[in-house]
Amino acid sequence: MPGWNERVHVLDYDSAVALRYHGRRKEFFSALSRADPALSIVLGSAAFATVLLGHKWLAAASGLAVAFVSAVDLAFGLGDRARRHEDLFRRWGALRADLPVLDENDECALRLLEVKRAQIDAESPWQLEALSVLCENEERLVRRDATSFHVGWMQRALANWFTLPGWQPTEERVPPPAQGMSNA
Repeated sequence: MPGWNERVHVLDYDSAVALRYHGRRKEFFSALSRADPALSIVLGSAAFATVLLGHKWLAAASGLAVAFVSAVDLAFGLGDRARRHEDLFRRWGALRADLPVLDENDECALRLLEVKRAQIDAESPWQLEALSVLCENEERLVRRDATSFHVGWMQRALANWFTLPGWQPTEERVPPPAQGMSNA
């Protein structure tokens, strides 16, 4: 079994990555949820204007687009998903906030945090692997880790939607961040 310090480090690292992941998911679903009413207003106005101008086929297309956008929001519960990830973000943040106040070698307190982590994991939705890897890369960069995982441009662009079939992350060395110019 790993030692006390290693277990604290794992909780700290995993909670930091989870915060990044659920923060990104929350913002993604919030943006989609906010886009629905905006698109409905624009497309609904277009439908109304085209009816007045006598372009029935364009009015029908605009009306169909409004129905489609609303159906997507309703079917996928974008606002509910955003709130779910916001709740998970808060819970991971609360767990992470408890780490610095742990007394050295307090096995009971650490075990309670590990149980709390297991409960959060059990209630979390399935994760998108590519997005999770991107979040891990960000955390590694912050911690000045010299390795990260390669994520191609296509998978990076689609990371909030799905992971491409057959995609596997490959570890790579990352050059250290450029240092500022010295005054010498």
